Amino acid sequence: MMARRPKDTATHGVTRTRRFRRFLLVVGVLATVLVLAVGYAGSWVLHRSFFAAHSVSIEGNVHETTAQISSLSGITSHTALIDINPSLISSRLDRLTWVSGATVSKHWPHSVTITVHERKVCAVTRENPSTNELVSCDGYPLGSVPTSNLVQVAADGWNGPAHWPFAHWAAPAVVVARSLPVAFANQVVCVSVNRSGIITLHMTTPVTFVLGSDHGLGDKYVAVAAVLAHASLTPGEVVDVSVPSDVTVHLK
Repeated sequence: MMARRPKDTATHGVTRTRRFRRFLLVVGVLATVLVLAVGYAGSWVLHRSFFAAHSVSIEGNVHETTAQISSLSGITSHTALIDINPSLISSRLDRLTWVSGATVSKHWPHSVTITVHERKVCAVTRENPSTNELVSCDGYPLGSVPTSNLVQVAADGWNGPAHWPFAHWAAPAVVVARSLPVAFANQVVCVSVNRSGIITLHMTTPVTFVLGSDHGLGDKYVAVAAVLAHASLTPGEVVDVSVPSDVTVHLK
């Protein structure tokens, strides 16, 4: 009687491993096909007219027209909500003078709200003796006006409108103009800054206060208020509060 040949266990294990790998491959392919099919079907559904932007409301605009904003947004009644890119729309609306950005909200299934964030006016500047250019709180030009009661900002050494400085090196003047305390804001005629970043307040008295940089403004404002309240100043005097703990006064 012949003895049975022992099973080749190593070969059998390799075969099982290969079968299991083929099984995983098939499952992976089927799963991928299923995901793609579901994704395509979902995209097809979301691009049907029911999910288009049939209603677009625009809020927050005062100086820019609704028609301008609507046109720049690029949204039409055929635009699918799924395709609306809020960041892209906000960057498009930034082209408008008064707009600093926008918030775009989708309301499924078919409406959109665009909330416009308009710039606020903080000061004026003189491009020439007869023109007051409005300056926004973030340093951008907003158009000219014949007269204004707003505080003036000036950039020492500015060479004219082709080199608008208040959103760049002269921005500290705007920072001060928008943060002047009520205690003495109405006594400030002009806030000037030079290319070294040294800020000066020109008062109605007339005296001037040198603030230095725009750092530590709170303490510097306290020093200015204290001097105005308790010191007898002579027109033409310059008060240096760049170091609030060591205020100095001298004539020009």
